[in-house]
Amino acid sequence: MLSTASTTDVNLLHDPRLEQLRQATGKVIGAVFYETLLKSMRNNPLRGPFGHGGHGERVFRGQLDAELAGRMGLSNRNNLTRVLFERLAPQQLRMEHSPKDEPPEMENGKCGRL
Repeated sequence: MLSTASTTDVNLLHDPRLEQLRQATGKVIGAVFYETLLKSMRNNPLRGPFGHGGHGERVFRGQLDAELAGRMGLSNRNNLTRVLFERLAPQQLRMEHSPKDEPPEMENGKCGRL
């Protein structure tokens, strides 16, 4: 069997109630992981004479990296985003179904639901 995703995980990926979580997870992975990766790649001292964009690239490098990282984080084939999403989705669904009027349980002065 090639896929390790369970039926529940596949259902979570297509649940319309979790679209905001899916988008937010992609943006976080893009900003935290991929943008840092692109920045470190660009700071690599092993640059050759080819494949650079000149002055324009140097000026707008940060914006380009942010745009590329955002697109990479929101990609449908991004396993890192999918894994984080699958860990957060059940918690998000529990929070949606919890009673709105009750305050979260407190243990030693800390909220038990967070």
